[in-house]
Amino acid sequence: MVRARLESCSSGGHLARSPSHPFSSRRTLAIALALAAICAVAPLRLTGWLSLPGALVMRLIAPVSHPARLFASWIDPRATREAEPEEIVRLREEVEGYRTLYFRERARTNDLRNLVRDLQSGRGLAPDRSVRVRTAAVIGESRSAGGDVLRLRAPGEDESIVGAVATVAGTQVLGRIISASGGLALVRPITDRAAPPLLARVAMGEAGEGPLCTLKPVGDGTLTGPVEDLAGLSADLQRLGLQPGQEVRLADDAWPAGARMLLIGVVERVEPSPESPLRRIVIVRPRVDLTRVSEVVLRIWVDPEGGP
Repeated sequence: MVRARLESCSSGGHLARSPSHPFSSRRTLAIALALAAICAVAPLRLTGWLSLPGALVMRLIAPVSHPARLFASWIDPRATREAEPEEIVRLREEVEGYRTLYFRERARTNDLRNLVRDLQSGRGLAPDRSVRVRTAAVIGESRSAGGDVLRLRAPGEDESIVGAVATVAGTQVLGRIISASGGLALVRPITDRAAPPLLARVAMGEAGEGPLCTLKPVGDGTLTGPVEDLAGLSADLQRLGLQPGQEVRLADDAWPAGARMLLIGVVERVEPSPESPLRRIVIVRPRVDLTRVSEVVLRIWVDPEGGP
C-alpha cells in the first residue's frame, strides 16, 4: 500500500510539471506578449526582415487570389445585378470618356485665361505630360496604415507606377498607387477612411461648371463635405441649386494635371451643415463599389523623354 501511494505521488508530481499545466501556458502567453510589444516599438531597420515571410506568402497565394475573388463576387448576393447588353456598356463608357475630355478641355481653357497672371507672378504652367495607360488585375485586399488597400498585379517597372492614378473603366477615380514591389502594387480607394480629403467640383451645368467642395471619406463607401457658396455662379445655376444625381469631378491640384475632371461620383444627398444652416453638405457616392472591382485602368504619367 505504501508503494502504491509513493507511485501515485510520483505520477502526480510529473503531472504538475507537465507542459499543459496552466502556469506553463501563462508563462508562454506572457513571453509571446512581451515579444510582440518589443517588435511593435523596435526600429524598422531591426524588424524589417519580418516582412520577408509575408512577402513570400503573398507570392504563393497571388495566383489563386484573383480567381477566388471573382468567385466570391459571383456568389455574393450584393454583387448580383441585371446584366446589360455589352454594346450598351461599351457605348456608355465611350460617352463618359468623351465627356471627361470635354470637361478637361474646359478646365484647360480656364487655366490659359490665367496664364498671363501666372507668368507675371513667376509661376508658369507645368508642361503637358503624356499618359501611359495600363490595365491591372485586383487580386485581393490588405490592411495598411489604418485602412484597407487593394492589391494589384503591377504592370511594368515597379517604380514607374508609384503615384499613378487607378481608375475603373478609365474615368471613375479609384485611388493612387501608394507602393509597388515584387510585381505587386497597393492602391488605397478614395472611399477608405484613411484616404486624404479631395477637392472636387459639383458639375451643375452642362459644361461642368459648379461650386467646389472638399470631400472626406466616412467609411461607408461615400464621401462627404461642405460646398462653397453658390453666389459666384450664374443665375441659372443658382436657381437650379444642388440636387441628387449631379456629377462630382476631381479638381484637386495635388493630383496629376491629367487626372483633373475625372469622375469621383454622384451626389446622393444634400443636407444643411450642422455648423451653419445656410451652408450645404453633399454626400457623394462613386458609381461602383470601389472595394469590389476586379480590374483597374492605371493612368501613368511620363515625361517627354519617356521616363516615369
